[in-house]
Amino acid sequence: MGLHKQIAVACFIALGFGLALWGLWPNSPYVASVRLPEGVSLAEALRVGKSGPPKGWSTNIYCQGSSGMRFNRDLSGLVERIRYGVHEVSGRTLYRAPNPPRPDYVTPRLGECYQISGEKYLLAKEFVWEVDQPEGQRPDFTFLGFVWGATNQLRRARDIVSVTEDGILKDGIFGKRLKWSLPQQRGVMSTEYLPTNRCAIIRDVKGLVKIVPIEYLKAYADAGLVMLTTRE
Repeated sequence: MGLHKQIAVACFIALGFGLALWGLWPNSPYVASVRLPEGVSLAEALRVGKSGPPKGWSTNIYCQGSSGMRFNRDLSGLVERIRYGVHEVSGRTLYRAPNPPRPDYVTPRLGECYQISGEKYLLAKEFVWEVDQPEGQRPDFTFLGFVWGATNQLRRARDIVSVTEDGILKDGIFGKRLKWSLPQQRGVMSTEYLPTNRCAIIRDVKGLVKIVPIEYLKAYADAGLVMLTTRE
C-alpha cells in the first residue's frame, strides 16, 4: 500500500472514531433520577411496599463487558461503527424500535441500551423469583419480557434507551415461558405469560441503572441498595 493510501486510511479511521464518539458518547451532565409508572407516587410506593431483606442484584448478561471496549477491533466492525456515527451526526439514526409496539425480551434490549449509553443495568433478583420454573417444568424456557415500540422517527441512538425504558415503565416486566408440548405433540411449543411487575427505574450512581419491582422498592431503599433522594 502506497504512502498516500496509508494516509487516507488513517484519516478515514480517525474521522470514523471522531464521528462515532461525537454521535454516541454520552455528553450530558449526570442527573440522578427515580422514574415510576404514570400515576404512581414515590411516597405511596414506599408506604405500601414490602419490608424485609432484598435479594440483591442480577447483572444483565448482555452488560458484563467493559464499557471501555465500545468499538469492534476488526475492520468490518469499524466500518459499521463509522456508518452508524455518520447517521448519528446527521440526526438519522439507524437504530429502530418496533412499530407498532410488541412483546420482546428484556435482557437483550437492555444490552443494546448499554452498548449505546455505557450504563450497566442491574435487575432486582426478585424478577427472577417471579418467573422461577416450578418443579417438573425444567425443560421449559422462562424469560423476562416487556412491551415496547415507537413510530421509528428516531434521531439519535440514545432515543432507543428512552423508548426501551418507557416501555418498561408503561407496561411493566412480565415472565414469558416457552412451554414444550406433550410428548405426543413433540416439536410444538406454546407461550405462557406470567404476572407482570410494575417497575421503578433508578439512577443513583453514575454508570448504573437499577430496575426494581415497585412492591420491593421500600426493601431496597431500607437496605441502602437504592438512594431515593430525587422525587419524580
